[in-house]
Amino acid sequence: PGRTDFWKLSARYLQSEGKVTVTDFMLAKDHQPSSLNHRLLLWMLTRSQIPAGNMVTEEKYIVQMQQAGFEHINILDISERVMPGFGKWWRGYRDGPGGQQMRWRSRLKYGVTARFLDWAWRKNVLRYCLISGTKP
Repeated sequence: PGRTDFWKLSARYLQSEGKVTVTDFMLAKDHQPSSLNHRLLLWMLTRSQIPAGNMVTEEKYIVQMQQAGFEHINILDISERVMPGFGKWWRGYRDGPGGQQMRWRSRLKYGVTARFLDWAWRKNVLRYCLISGTKP
C-alpha cells in the first residue's frame, strides 16, 4: 500500500551495489494541488483504490528513495511514449477479436483507464517514469 515500505524492503534485501528499477506514476512538475484537475485525480485514485499518498512529485520521490538508503537515483520521464499510447492500443484492441471476447467489466476498466491516462497526459497532471537507484 505504501511506496516507502517497498523502498525500505528493497534496500534491506539488495546486496551492496544492487540496483532497483521500476516504472511508476508521479505528479507532474507543474501540478497544482488546489486545482479542479487535482480533485479529479483524487476521485480517480479513490475509485481505483490507489492511496493518494502514493502520488508525489519527483522531488519527494527522490527523497523517499534516499531516506530508504538509495543513491544514484535516476528518473526518466517516458510519459509521451506510454500514456497516449495506451489509449491508442486500447482503441485498436477493443475493436478486434480479443477485445470483443472480453467481459464488459474488463472492457469498461480498460476504456476508463485509457481515457484517464489521456486526460492526465494532456492536462499535465501525471507523468509515467522509469526510476532506478543503487544501494551503496
